[in-house]
Amino acid sequence: MRILNFKNALFLATIGFIFLLGFYCAKEESIKDIRLVDFQPKPMLVTKVTDVQKAKYPAIDFHNHLRRIVDSETDISEYVKIMDECNIKAVVNLDGGWGENLDKHLKRLKEPYPDRFIVYAQVDFRNQ
Repeated sequence: MRILNFKNALFLATIGFIFLLGFYCAKEESIKDIRLVDFQPKPMLVTKVTDVQKAKYPAIDFHNHLRRIVDSETDISEYVKIMDECNIKAVVNLDGGWGENLDKHLKRLKEPYPDRFIVYAQVDFRNQ
């Protein structure tokens, strides 16, 4: 009969632990049964949050799409008021398009506020 030494005892304890851990971690559902909608990760990163309400220096919003504002009959002065509150000097509108749409954007944005809006035009490639 062989005497159980420390190495053998440690080995058997490790095997037993792994065996019991397998039973503990085993679940009836397969990894294929996990749905993305059920995935709820818990954020572990903790950082300081800084809520910036106004730009320190006059800023230019160089990528915006103002199609909805132009197409609706919303008062543009309300949008300009918000720009002033946030220290936005100018906004680049990329939805100018061409033809009548471009005319509408220029009339609604550039005519009343020539220094506040930059309206980009697009080329109509349909009739090449």
